[in-house]
Amino acid sequence: MAEHPQIYFHLGLGKTGTTFLQYRAFPYFKGFHYIQRTKYRRAKEIIAKSNANRFFISFECDQQLERVVKDWVKDHPQTTPILVFRRHDSWIASQFRRFLKNCNVTRFEELLDLDKDTGKFKRKDLLFMPMIRMVEASFMSKPIVLLYDDMRADPKTFISVLARRMSSSVDVDSLDFSKKHSSYSDRQLAFVRKVSHYIPLRNKVVYSNRGIEFLRKSSVSWTRYLILFIGKFWPDQLKGKPLIDAATLKAVKDDYSQDWNEVVEYVRKNQVIDAFHD
Repeated sequence: MAEHPQIYFHLGLGKTGTTFLQYRAFPYFKGFHYIQRTKYRRAKEIIAKSNANRFFISFECDQQLERVVKDWVKDHPQTTPILVFRRHDSWIASQFRRFLKNCNVTRFEELLDLDKDTGKFKRKDLLFMPMIRMVEASFMSKPIVLLYDDMRADPKTFISVLARRMSSSVDVDSLDFSKKHSSYSDRQLAFVRKVSHYIPLRNKVVYSNRGIEFLRKSSVSWTRYLILFIGKFWPDQLKGKPLIDAATLKAVKDDYSQDWNEVVEYVRKNQVIDAFHD
């Protein structure tokens, strides 16, 4: 392996098409030893033992972004980081659905509370430009920053452009763009919320014995999926109301509008610079 291998590190964020990218696109980028997110904990070891000189790592960071960056740059500061952002209201709505599915919240305010700032996500956790500046200051290479909306609008171009910026290529026509599964409906998630009042699936009791912990996590997961399945046929708990109040999401959008505009400007400006240098 070269003393300083070329490394690209897709850091996240979560809920920005990461699962699709990690399983349907990234493995097919040519010229890289690809390290899947499930192997991230061993990434440094894999790089140290490999004869390859180009690596592509993908993980999924949200609130742990700064911690992951600080740990990684200690050994590989020459890495080029990759970040994908989604407009704040859309992103936090998707996060809420994920937290609700996993029985970790029952109300949106438990996840993000703009007034009292007591949610699992603090107001600062949704400031994207400070994330970009932190990543810029940490790595020797300028980050590649992309927008989730661009991927949704034209995934083939999005993936082709990313590959080009990484001095790679990918046969986009051979990729699988079909939907793997549909998102859970508001009806199902509302049913999970109702049941979680009676079944403590949000409690995270971690056992030191790996076998017992595996059985615990598996039983909790299967119970959740069973509840979600039943929720497809259970009487609608929402009675025509949205899972997240539209006014609440508008408040999030308005509150972070300046931050989002700065992110979009940053992305567009750097796309122009890259095109110029090509």
